[in-house]
Amino acid sequence: MELTTLVPLAGVVGGKHATIAQPGHPGFFVTGGIGKRYGPMWHSLATALCLVLVLEGLMPFLAPAAWKRMLAAASRISDRQLRIAGLLCMLTGTACLYLIR
Repeated sequence: MELTTLVPLAGVVGGKHATIAQPGHPGFFVTGGIGKRYGPMWHSLATALCLVLVLEGLMPFLAPAAWKRMLAAASRISDRQLRIAGLLCMLTGTACLYLIR
């Protein structure tokens, strides 16, 4: 059954009237791809994860020998230093997202 408008559900959910987003409208439970099926947040998350995979694959593809040397060097760094580097990356990424959005 293809509807093109938001249809109120019968009854009340959590004290509020719930709606089902139909195909072609933003929101959750729209049929189609991940963004249309699960909502814009999931579409953004899936897009971000795909972009991470592309960026992670650049170095081994473009310079595999340098990538191996980098991994060997990283294996000699202490766990504490790696955790601090990871924390700094997460904080920098969060700050950049805050500034962009």
